Amino acid sequence: MKKLLALAACVAIVLASSCGFADTETVDGIEWTYMIGDGKASVGSVWYFSPAIPTSTSGAITIPSSLGGYPVTSIMNFAFDSCCGLTSVTIPNSVTSIGRDAFYGCSGLTSVTFSGDAPRVGKCAFDGVGDGCVVNIPRWCKDTYEVVDGKWQGMIVVYYGCIVAGRRFSPRYT
Repeated sequence: MKKLLALAACVAIVLASSCGFADTETVDGIEWTYMIGDGKASVGSVWYFSPAIPTSTSGAITIPSSLGGYPVTSIMNFAFDSCCGLTSVTIPNSVTSIGRDAFYGCSGLTSVTFSGDAPRVGKCAFDGVGDGCVVNIPRWCKDTYEVVDGKWQGMIVVYYGCIVAGRRFSPRYT
């Protein structure tokens, strides 16, 4: 019996360490759920229906460039699923991937602003965003986005910023 209990305890420890645990941090009044792996943070959780922020969050948000002292490099699957009150999201240039259905059902979303190169984007990441949603892309990164007929991921593309004498200039987004 003792051997069986010891074996069960070992299995539980191995499973817990391989699944990872989500942590939270409050930034600008919003509680963010995130996970750490390989020295990088991902907003959201591996657990389905565990959003990156409370689904009642409304208005404009900026995804933090770091959480827990680690750079935010990815937005996990379903991270903002059904956050209907969001109107605008600014994504830092540290983000290199956006998971499946990350912004699915964000029907109030009218503006998405990227601060850097195009991230890898999962299936249906922006399905169900507001009609006429605009994606703001830095002019100096436009070659990294696959724009077709003036749209990227089904959203209307607007380029911002300019390059003068090799220096990048962009308006501040709030």
